[in-house]
Amino acid sequence: MLSKSVGCCDAATAELLALKEAIYLFCDSLWARSFMMLLETDCAMCVEWFNHPNSAPTAFMSIIADCLKGCSDLSWSIHAIPRATNVSADKLAKSGILL
Repeated sequence: MLSKSVGCCDAATAELLALKEAIYLFCDSLWARSFMMLLETDCAMCVEWFNHPNSAPTAFMSIIADCLKGCSDLSWSIHAIPRATNVSADKLAKSGILL
């Protein structure tokens, strides 16, 4: 879990930027050489866009392309998880609104 301000943006953009940050953190770690990267998000559309980039709105294509470029040399997967099981991350995201 990570916390970084993304400024004022819609939920999908914030989720994509969080995924991008996580990918680049993983790539810079020693784990990248030995382990599969498992991305989890409560945004089902982000999962769809990662799996089918051409289905993404044009406004998100550059972020998704950056994410996929970061994943290109990795073993990885992305899964949608219910928001109800993502309580800690949801609280952290909401607390960022107050910053």
